[in-house]
Amino acid sequence: MAKQTRQRILDAALTMFNAQGEPNVTTNHIADELEISPGNLYYHFRNKDDIIEQLFARYEERMDIALAAPQGRLPGLEDIWLQLHLVFECIWDYRFLYRDLVEILSRNRRLRLRFARILKRADEQAHMVMRGLSQAGVMRASGTNWPRPRPTCW
Repeated sequence: MAKQTRQRILDAALTMFNAQGEPNVTTNHIADELEISPGNLYYHFRNKDDIIEQLFARYEERMDIALAAPQGRLPGLEDIWLQLHLVFECIWDYRFLYRDLVEILSRNRRLRLRFARILKRADEQAHMVMRGLSQAGVMRASGTNWPRPRPTCW
């Protein structure tokens, strides 16, 4: 039962953060939405930032799956389309992270570092895919050392 309540809290928080914006939702709002006491919510999560960290862990796990490269072969165009679909689907499902990114990352150094890791991995994956497409003859490129923009960190 406790695991179900924890899951319900995370699901409700994600829905509310996406709909109303993370800064506009309090733990009391989440508890009211679920018709549980604030104490019950605090039994499962220390505070709102704890909820955000758990949601970020889910987001991070989905992004890791979406950014995985095909094993044992060069990526094809179908791989790129699937990857883009999975990445944008994940971004949509966790859109509050992007809408309120500066606010969230300014409060949490750990999430700042984890988000920077995701950006770095996405950049590396994009370059690997471009090199693979070039090697497979699917696209032509003037060089294999494309400039890499540096991700902005907050």
